[in-house]
Order: sequence, then C-alpha cells, then structure tokens
Amino acid sequence: MIVKPTPNYSQMLMKGVKGTRSGENLETFQVFETSWSTWKKMFPNAKVLSTDTGFGNSRYQGYVYGEDYLNENSPPLFPINVDEKALGGRGYKERVFGIIDSNRDNSILDTQNFVIDNFGSGINLTKTSTRNTDYIVVGSTSLNFVVAFKSELSDGTELNFQPVQGALPIILTDNEGNRWDVFGYAVDGPRQGDRLTPATAYHKLLVCLGRIFSMGLVS
Repeated sequence: MIVKPTPNYSQMLMKGVKGTRSGENLETFQVFETSWSTWKKMFPNAKVLSTDTGFGNSRYQGYVYGEDYLNENSPPLFPINVDEKALGGRGYKERVFGIIDSNRDNSILDTQNFVIDNFGSGINLTKTSTRNTDYIVVGSTSLNFVVAFKSELSDGTELNFQPVQGALPIILTDNEGNRWDVFGYAVDGPRQGDRLTPATAYHKLLVCLGRIFSMGLVS
C-alpha cells in the first residue's frame, strides 16, 4: 500500500515500512466480511450503491484479479516461495482468518489462524489464546463469516458464551442472558449497549502465512 508522496505501508503488518512513517502503526477498525446472501439475512432492507453514478468505471468492469483468481488451479499473480509441507496438504489459496497479537509497542508477537471452511454449518464457537490475550472465535462455513472478540469484558468480567442459531445478526448469548450481534454489541439483556472488544484480525489466503507470519493453524 503506497500513500503519496513518500510513506509505504504493509497492509498485513498494519504499519509503515518505508519513508517518513516507517514503524508507525495504522489505526484499525472492525470490518465484517461475508457473502451478500448472509448480509441480506441480517439486514433484509440493505441496499448497495448503483453503478449509474454519472462517472466512467471502465477499470472495474470485472474482478480486478481475474474471474478465476480464487480457483486453486489458477496461477498465482506473483512468484511464491512456500514450503508445501508447511501447508499441511491444504491449498495455498485456502482462506483463513488470522488473529494478530501485538506487544505494547505493537510489534507482532503471535498469530492464531482458523481455516474458514472448518467451521461447518450453523454458527460455531471456539476459544483460543495468544501470548497476551484470550479470545472467543465465532464462525460459520455455510454463512461465510468468522469474527473474534476478547473473552474479557472491559470491566474484567469473563462470561460463558454460547452460539445462537437462526437469529442473525445475533450470534451469541451468555450466562447473564445477554444477546450479542456480529459486531460485538449487546442488543438486549442486562448489558445492552455494551460492546465486546474486537480482535485485531483479518481474512487472508493461506499462502500469506508463510510469507508474513507463522504457518501454525489452530483450526
């Protein structure tokens, strides 16, 4: 990622790697990645922007990386150098969800990675820990999403979470009777209005792990 005139940023490391901003960390925000069909289940009245904007958009008539970019058999866009044994028999274009754990100076200490196709049908929950933090990870292969939040609330409480089925955008309930949505907000219950702290995380292709982070997979 290049920001003119001088700084260069690493999207995956989330910090400047060259120029006047080298070493400076980017501020991040939670983004929910899913399919259009799942989004419509959560928000039936959702709308998308029209392509009829009055401006030309000839550069984006199709998927910029090619229609078969995610096809395992299609050639990569750039040379790769990853030990196939480290992939554990998985395809290098398999999608994973990675939690990034950082030190106080935001240097990356650890990553926990989850294969999206392993979450199965329905909404499932798992727990994981990095060197510094405990997390809950909630996902669904059939609904095409994974999100993660810190287990400990801002007041130090640790709740017992359970997944909720068939109630999108609500995906979690707990031992206090709260119900939480995909963005981590308590939509009803005694903690209504509170929010779980989202993990610093993002989706990536498996091949990226061998280039930037540890190859370790949790699920």
